[in-house]
Amino acid sequence: MVRGILDYDMMINRQSLPLEQAGGAPLDMSQYYKLLGTCRIPHIPADALEFHTSSHIVVCHRNNFFEMATCHPDGDPLTEGELLHQLKDIEANSKHAQAPIGVLTTEHRDRWAKAYKTLCRGNQLFIPL
Repeated sequence: MVRGILDYDMMINRQSLPLEQAGGAPLDMSQYYKLLGTCRIPHIPADALEFHTSSHIVVCHRNNFFEMATCHPDGDPLTEGELLHQLKDIEANSKHAQAPIGVLTTEHRDRWAKAYKTLCRGNQLFIPL
């Protein structure tokens, strides 16, 4: 699944997706270019959208979060075997479940914004706007 999504992401980045049509008329394809790499950062009174391109994905296993490379340093995508090797490493390194902080994203937006701000304090992995 990861390899398939990465292939689709490459098509998006190369703007090589087949043009979709409705009734013979071309459709606006611009929304596809922000399909992956978009995140919503909680703020009060309104969230902020950020758009990123990346050479990694985030994998969550037993509430442990990992940054997993998807490309070699030269930009070539990793093979299925290389991706699988990393996934097995993640599984091996997350034998113990952690606190389920991901569930905070299901909270009311203002409560989630306050929790996010608290998590950002002293945590270089969280970068507040």
